[in-house]
Amino acid sequence: MAADCRLHSRKERCRQEWCRPSMKGKAVGWFLITVFAIMLITVAILTGPAGSQGGFVEAQGAETAAADRTLLGLHVFPEFNTKISRADRAWIKNQKVEVPWVYIETGPGVYDFSYIDAFVNRILEGGSESLLFLLNGPIPAWERDPQYGSMADRAPPLNLNDWYRFCSKVAEHYASVVDYYEIWNEPGWDRDSSVSGLGVYHFGGQVETDYLPLLQLGYAAIKEKDPTASVFCGALMYNLIDDPDTGQQNYALLFDDVNRPGQDISMKIDADKPIVADRSVSSNDKGAWNGGHDTAGVVAPQTQWNFARGSARPGFNTWLCLGNVQSTDANVGIDYLCGDGNNVHKDLTVGAECSLTIAVNETALGIGQSNSTHDDVSIKVTSSQPIVAGCPIYFDYNNAEASGQEAIGGSAPQTTWYFAAGRAGFSIQKSLIQEQVSLQNANSDSAIATMTFMMAKGEQFSRQILLAGSSRITLNINQLIGFHGSCDMVAVHPYRSPKFWGPFYTNVVNTLRGLGADQEVVVSEVGWPSHADRSAGFSEQYQADAIGALGIGGLFNAGCKKIWIFRDYDEDPGKSWDGNYYGLFNSVGKPHPAWSSYVSWQQQLPRYAPLPPSFP
Repeated sequence: MAADCRLHSRKERCRQEWCRPSMKGKAVGWFLITVFAIMLITVAILTGPAGSQGGFVEAQGAETAAADRTLLGLHVFPEFNTKISRADRAWIKNQKVEVPWVYIETGPGVYDFSYIDAFVNRILEGGSESLLFLLNGPIPAWERDPQYGSMADRAPPLNLNDWYRFCSKVAEHYASVVDYYEIWNEPGWDRDSSVSGLGVYHFGGQVETDYLPLLQLGYAAIKEKDPTASVFCGALMYNLIDDPDTGQQNYALLFDDVNRPGQDISMKIDADKPIVADRSVSSNDKGAWNGGHDTAGVVAPQTQWNFARGSARPGFNTWLCLGNVQSTDANVGIDYLCGDGNNVHKDLTVGAECSLTIAVNETALGIGQSNSTHDDVSIKVTSSQPIVAGCPIYFDYNNAEASGQEAIGGSAPQTTWYFAAGRAGFSIQKSLIQEQVSLQNANSDSAIATMTFMMAKGEQFSRQILLAGSSRITLNINQLIGFHGSCDMVAVHPYRSPKFWGPFYTNVVNTLRGLGADQEVVVSEVGWPSHADRSAGFSEQYQADAIGALGIGGLFNAGCKKIWIFRDYDEDPGKSWDGNYYGLFNSVGKPHPAWSSYVSWQQQLPRYAPLPPSFP
């Protein structure tokens, strides 16, 4: 769908309006374009390195959608327009900009774009063919979750839906000029990565369990406001071992959408025509049994639910799944009516728009497991407001029958369906969960179904599904909202010896392809320290080789189509946090030899239609 719409997006229209004069002014327009082209070629000849081609390649891809381009970009910082000469800036056509959350949301619900607007306009007035926004921390002070301690500034916020709103606001504001979004900088460098003991971290949570919600919500928010933008999964490396065969483990774990750490899910499905929806679950609990169940959804929330059948006996695993679809918290009472007469009452709160799964066989919110043959149980759920509830049971009866079931069902087509129970990936009990939702459209006309997912921390996001007339579709929930379904491209940052950049990139690609992930792999950050790094024998010439054939050339040869170099100019002396200076220019704007390597690539790569010269 996105590919069909891409040329009609706001940024493509802006490019077309800027590049294509009206028929009335066509002759004058082409004259101006010709003059501009001559000026660019003159700049190229004057500034290009000796022996270079001496000019830009023709705009062979003027109508090429941003998602399909081949480019070499540069991470730019606010003073680039004063540090770098106008003639040199003419070579910078694909800019990456970091957008910290704290810069935009200046107070709860107060969004101020003036700082980034000014930055973007400095970029556009000098010429740009694409923009990549890195949506990143630090997060605002009032959003910081105390459970992450000193790392809370770069950890998931207290309210994940506020992250959704931030991403949505940014995508809506910049839809006309931003082509690419990266969700968080290097989440693989998390609280227990190989360098966290040195105080270095970019993600204050655990990448294995805490990053996917940020990616899911960012992807959904951006796609809602700008369907044609490409969303990158952040780079997942966690060490800098100088070996191209090391560092792909997080990609292998997290893009395995069956075996990755799991998420509790409740679902609501709204359709513009009556449809039938059901959910099937297959499970392999701790290797003990294989089973599954299938259930239709409920058609309305209720304040009271009753389940006649359940068991806490060995060999049975009973769950109570609650979904609060309201915008306020629900106070819930659970009465376990046990077969041996030992009835148990529990009180709890289910957060607004939140999913909660309770293991009846455990003691926290359940009744525990007993060896008594009398510990069958019925369950009564009472809520302060309407919620949905389900009670799946898995069992291995006398080692003869492995199966499962879930109470509640319905059969008539409806426009709204609810599913209280849901799980994607490994559960916390190490149960392998494979969940699917089937939708049937018996109408002769097509229907649009909106699936809203309500997660354990209260985060909520939606996906739209087009159902052809008289058809059915089965959706793999693991893939629909896991890493496979929550990004268009996957980022890597191959910081190690430049000769290994290409092989490392290839290994990441092969890892993803082996898991059925077909996303394009991009290098959203790569570079090499300049002469300030004395520790490993690096030199300015080595930096030039890295930006030249040795490193960047190795990436292009490995099939990489999109690369952004870190960074434009060095920080002031003594200001670098790690004592290294990564710029292609020094702190006063003098180019390092690596700049010639960068310019040489720009002379070979295709040119594309420019963005407008100002925003908005």
